[in-house]
Amino acid sequence: MLQQTTVAAVIPYYEKWMQRFPDVGSLAAAGDDEIHQNWQGLGYYRRARMLHAGAKTAAQSMPKNRDEWRAVPGVGDYTAAAIASIAFGEPVALVDGNVERVFSRLADCALSGAALRKSAWNWAERNLVPEAPGDWNQALMELGATVCRKLNPACATCPVARHCLAYSNATVTQRPVVKPKPAPVEVTFAVLVAKRKGLFGVRKVPEGEWWHGLWEFPRVQKPTDFAPEDWLHAGTVKTVVTKHRVTLEVFRVPEISGVEWKSAEEVEALALSAPMRRVWRLVG
Repeated sequence: MLQQTTVAAVIPYYEKWMQRFPDVGSLAAAGDDEIHQNWQGLGYYRRARMLHAGAKTAAQSMPKNRDEWRAVPGVGDYTAAAIASIAFGEPVALVDGNVERVFSRLADCALSGAALRKSAWNWAERNLVPEAPGDWNQALMELGATVCRKLNPACATCPVARHCLAYSNATVTQRPVVKPKPAPVEVTFAVLVAKRKGLFGVRKVPEGEWWHGLWEFPRVQKPTDFAPEDWLHAGTVKTVVTKHRVTLEVFRVPEISGVEWKSAEEVEALALSAPMRRVWRLVG
């Protein structure tokens, strides 16, 4: 849940999630729709699906070391090492964005991307305190999160400032080196809202499309200047998906095929993406 957002923002979602899924067994036994419903508002639904898949694996046999955790769906090198070192005391190092930033400044490292990440892992493994791996790893992450911050780092009060080459060389604000972001790709969809006998036409998004596994009013990619005469424009919703700037032009349409018909109460209870929830507010 903490990917792409802050602790303060996550707390209410976390509390709601833990009330519904208090243990790995209850999470593993849940259906896909229920997982999506309880994740609504956090976005990046692939995380929820991977968490669900991981719970199914762990419910069969709970992993106990880094290699076993690494084999769980959705668990990468950082998460596996964090669980193994903090929960089980296994002497393994970890690197997240905070640790990577601490390393890049301590070493005044001008690398970026995969090369920086590789160097940071090598550094973390060399400097691990094997007698207290969990404490050490948490201290490094906390140093990056609260002192060696991305913006406005607190160098004057940093406990390792005297060892920091970037601080000595006045390059702190230049580390880590950030690759320029590619220009966003503009994408426009028409969202088609059909209503028949008080029911709304919706579909479950198939595998391979954005927001798959969630429900939506059907959408078709289109140029912004096109709409048949019998489509009634109901509003516009804008959002961002990875490198794409997405515009959803919402239309009320007289008829549509390939949908399931749901009442307003049923649509309200469906797992909708955040942009599609905004569409629903326009037309519901």
